[in-house]
Amino acid sequence: MNEEYALTHHDAVRAVKVHFKAVTDKLPSKPIHEVPYEEIIRIAGQTLGDHTDFRTAQSNVLVPIQRGKPIYSKFELAHKILTERVLSQLRAERLVQRKHLPLLRKALGELYARVPPEVRKEQLAAFNLLEKKMGPDDTNELVKRAGELWQTHAKQYEKAREAMSDEMKRLRLPPEMFGNPTNHIVLTFATNAAEVRERLELLKTDKLNLKQGYQLAAA
Repeated sequence: MNEEYALTHHDAVRAVKVHFKAVTDKLPSKPIHEVPYEEIIRIAGQTLGDHTDFRTAQSNVLVPIQRGKPIYSKFELAHKILTERVLSQLRAERLVQRKHLPLLRKALGELYARVPPEVRKEQLAAFNLLEKKMGPDDTNELVKRAGELWQTHAKQYEKAREAMSDEMKRLRLPPEMFGNPTNHIVLTFATNAAEVRERLELLKTDKLNLKQGYQLAAA
């Protein structure tokens, strides 16, 4: 986590969105949670291999680089794809309205690593507003199901990554890009709205960093 990145947090968020869109623009025209992970990985390798932001590192894998530095953590694209798959399925299951998706996306966090405390405050504010709009019962149901879906999709992701390990090498995709993060610092162990708020409160005061978050959750 001590690696220096080329972009600020908000610029990195924008870069992840650009790279995610470059991949999803070439996916079949159906909800992303219905697209097999194998297809996403294959198209990602083909798309990012031609993208001007990606270079082949010494380890012969594609890395997003600007001015000689990584643009963002190697886990970010996987985090974005996992998040959007969960949101897509929640929408399909009618547990969240389309108009509430931006708030939910903001509350879940738009980057996986190196998120500053002030952004965690924005996450908490977004979650509180989401609960106000949806009501406590529907929010509790949403949180519980979102956590379940995160684990389901993470396991599917890992299975696809293992099955495609040789093809990923040919596509120059680093294993971490499509193997992590299997846990979500908020969703994985929060089963209701109160637990989400508790974790975000700790994160926004910088009392709970990423590694500590997973250690606490596993306790």
